[in-house]
Amino acid sequence: MSPADFLNTICLGDRACKAVLIDSWERRVEVVVTTISRIRSEDGGWHFYNDENITDGRIVLTEAESCSIVPPLLPNDLINWVTVSPVPGTSDRWEFVFSMTSTPEATRAGNDGAEVVLRVIAADIHLEDPSRPGVEIRD
Repeated sequence: MSPADFLNTICLGDRACKAVLIDSWERRVEVVVTTISRIRSEDGGWHFYNDENITDGRIVLTEAESCSIVPPLLPNDLINWVTVSPVPGTSDRWEFVFSMTSTPEATRAGNDGAEVVLRVIAADIHLEDPSRPGVEIRD
């Protein structure tokens, strides 16, 4: 399954980024999400399907080459959207772009935050459930 097709099976609506973990030696970037839901309907809608929810789930980008966070703020609130597109001139690299919100602690409930964009060039994507360490969820 291509990274774009895989992202279409993930629902992040009203979910927040808890952490961005960068493991340089393993060339992995992980986005820790409050809850990851899966989309399994044929029409591509979530329809409140919760049977495969992953609490504190990780979106894992592997064989990462680069990572940037602009502006240099910590994402700690809503995940607004995620896109993926092929890197021109390559057959095995993708650019993953996450739009997230950085909200000061004092105003988090008031949604008074700034957009933070995380860009990662990587080869692949999968999910991980912290209750099953090391198991890559790829379907």
